[in-house]
Amino acid sequence: PYTPLFRSVDDHFDLLDAYLQLDRDWGRARLGRQWVNGALGAYDFDGADALIARRKFTVEGWAGRALVEGLSEPYTSSQLSAVDALPPEQDGYILGALLRVRPDALSSASVTYQRVILADHSGMYSERASLAASTRQLGLALDLTATYDLATGDWNEARLRASSTGIGPVGYSLEARHSQPFFELWTIWGAFAPVGFDEARTTLDWHPRGQPFSASFH
Repeated sequence: PYTPLFRSVDDHFDLLDAYLQLDRDWGRARLGRQWVNGALGAYDFDGADALIARRKFTVEGWAGRALVEGLSEPYTSSQLSAVDALPPEQDGYILGALLRVRPDALSSASVTYQRVILADHSGMYSERASLAASTRQLGLALDLTATYDLATGDWNEARLRASSTGIGPVGYSLEARHSQPFFELWTIWGAFAPVGFDEARTTLDWHPRGQPFSASFH
């Protein structure tokens, strides 16, 4: 279940989602309080979401009043101002879209774009995009994920992983990753240049057939 990061002692309950949903052969439509969950995180909002699904692709779009991630409250909420010295002065409005393509049963790719703008359209709180792709072919699994902050020009996350898919007693994986913390533009924490990291990992697994033991090396 989704749990808010902050909770006021005066709140008797938190409304996490409450929406009307229409399901049809072409997809679905929602109206109310809901969230989208994906490569960019879990974002709550009060508004509309529509999804069109076909055999090889899915298109989804959403828009509405944005809620602070992990808080389920508007940007001008007193709960946020109580814990932050410089809280946002305006509500935010979210606009987002996702395109997912599945060319075959073993491969898929998706692109997500999302922007949170100020209520008076004078600026924005965030603008981000992400790419995710994976395939399983010839005993090899390839996975790529990347998240880009268009507002700051930073790659918040980039990861490439290659691994065997369990053919034979020996398996392996190779992974390269770059990570940089993401902060929305309303908060001052992003100005402190948070330190990211780059890493590489490799794993070798040995699973002898019919034996009660295995070994793994990292």
